Amino acid sequence: MKKNDVFSAIKHALSVANKGDQTVTVQLQIIKYYSELKGLSAREFVEEVGLKPSLVTLFTDSMKLARKLTETGMNKDKL
Repeated sequence: MKKNDVFSAIKHALSVANKGDQTVTVQLQIIKYYSELKGLSAREFVEEVGLKPSLVTLFTDSMKLARKLTETGMNKDKL
């Protein structure tokens, strides 16, 4: 999947998420698209998705979690 498609999918997921679920939605999307987001800077991610610059830490921490989950064999297709 192209990065532009990933960003579009994440933006869509955020647009349909309840206001109180947006942070967890971002985290789940990062886990889901971990492979496609590898090598992307946190700053680039928040800019492309349209998030507050302060959420770079959320991206960094979610990528670490996604890596660990991937190493354990989690099936991201169920997200």
